[in-house]
Amino acid sequence: DEEVAAAPLSSSASSSSPEQRREGGVQGAPLTIASVIKFAWPLVLTDFVQKASRPLVNSYIAHTQGHAAVAVLGLIYPIGHMPYGWINAMKSMHPAYLDRPHMRENRIPRFTIMVILFSVTWGITATLSGLTLAILEKISKVDPQLAQSSFAPLMIFAFFGIPVGLRASLTGLLTAEKETKALTFSGLVRIPGIIVVLISLNAAGVKGATLGVAGLFSGFACQAVGVVVGMMFCTKNRSLRTRFCL
Repeated sequence: DEEVAAAPLSSSASSSSPEQRREGGVQGAPLTIASVIKFAWPLVLTDFVQKASRPLVNSYIAHTQGHAAVAVLGLIYPIGHMPYGWINAMKSMHPAYLDRPHMRENRIPRFTIMVILFSVTWGITATLSGLTLAILEKISKVDPQLAQSSFAPLMIFAFFGIPVGLRASLTGLLTAEKETKALTFSGLVRIPGIIVVLISLNAAGVKGATLGVAGLFSGFACQAVGVVVGMMFCTKNRSLRTRFCL
């Protein structure tokens, strides 16, 4: 009886389409060096571009705004990074719950929204309440005038959680679905987006550390949009194109 029962299962597995295998019904193709490279290189590209963004912004600010603006960027970056830096851990959510589709389709998107709202609220509250300025003046011993000039950059930092959270959750989703090639476009648009925004805002009169933080924000925003575009147009998995899941 066991052999008879196993036959239909084996038959259905062999006749399943590649799309069904990608969606978790049946084990996919065997692991090869080519498949590892195909899976990993978009992740390596996006990570490299992300790490290159800040030196690029610092270099542009140093050449156009002077070293004082770069110093302000260096002082406020650790404080501005706190409300959103930890959100990158959202990349591991979808792979961690690969065998629980209900969790991935319902709870993770809701949790992502809650995390983004918490991050933005944290950043805005800490800046408007004067907490961040107090940290700069009392703990970091920054000159009060220099600390006051960091208000606008810190306000921009408060909204970083929106593109970072969206990008992190969608990256985790695409990684879990083995559709990392959809991340390629996001890696390619980040640097050009930063350059365009820096040049445009500088010409419009935005100066100092505010210009640098705006450039960093544009990089995250361009990358988040790139992930969405890649997911919608570069994946073979129709469920990802028809179901927009954070």
